[in-house]
Amino acid sequence: MSRLLSGDDVVEIVEALLPGIDAFLRAFCKRHALAIVVLDPGEVEAVELYHLHYGDQFENRFAQIASNKAGTSHRLKCDTAVAIEQKAHCLQPGDAPYPGGVYVEGLVVACSGVEADYDQMFARWIAAACRARSHQRFVKEVTEPEHDSVPSAA
Repeated sequence: MSRLLSGDDVVEIVEALLPGIDAFLRAFCKRHALAIVVLDPGEVEAVELYHLHYGDQFENRFAQIASNKAGTSHRLKCDTAVAIEQKAHCLQPGDAPYPGGVYVEGLVVACSGVEADYDQMFARWIAAACRARSHQRFVKEVTEPEHDSVPSAA
């Protein structure tokens, strides 16, 4: 597991974003449904850190598609949109044929349930929030170290 991003962190992040996600789903998307998958950036293998099935029009197939998008992004180390456009020769059975999986320097987030552009947008929102939360935790660790050391003579 990543030292700077836990499953509990992702739960808090997605819960904070859900009101905006919900409003956007209702205002602009063809259905009120979204599967979200976040992989653990601290693992070499594709290990799920978090998943959510959301919305009153949710279908189980969205969960499988989101999982496939996450696996594709993890394996190819790129967004699924990039995989489809630039790495189609690397795609395998079971890979996602749709955009909506994002790869941000080892962090993988995938969404499925609505239009591919919006799936990708939601995944980017979540990835950006996870990256920011991790960085803030790192900054706090660096600037506020444990007080176990001997105090300096001033």
